[in-house]
Amino acid sequence: MKSTLIKSLLLLTVFVGLSLGSVGCSEKGNASNRETGKVIKMDIGKMTCGSCAYSVKTALAKVKNVVKADVSFETKIAKVFVEKGKTVDKKELTKAVEKIGYTVKSIKE
Repeated sequence: MKSTLIKSLLLLTVFVGLSLGSVGCSEKGNASNRETGKVIKMDIGKMTCGSCAYSVKTALAKVKNVVKADVSFETKIAKVFVEKGKTVDKKELTKAVEKIGYTVKSIKE
C-alpha cells in the first residue's frame, strides 16, 4: 500500500510538471480588464522543468505594468505582455528572473 501511494504521488508530480510546461498568468488582476500593448520576448536560461516555467511567469507577472506573462519550458521563451500605454524596464524584467535563479539570454520587443 505504501509503495502504491508513493507511485501515485510521483505520477502526480510528473503530470503537474508536464502540464505546466507552457503557462500563462495574470497575477495582478484580470488580464481581460487591462489592455495589452507591446509584447517583450525573453530567452530564458537554466529552466529544467514545467515548474521552472511557472516560477518565471510568476516573477515576471509581479513587475510593474506587466499584464501577464506566458512562459514555455519547451521553447525557453517568455512573452511579457505590457499594459497598453505603459512601459516596462527591461532591467527590471531581467532582475526578476535572475533573482529566482534563472538567466536571461536575450530580450527584445
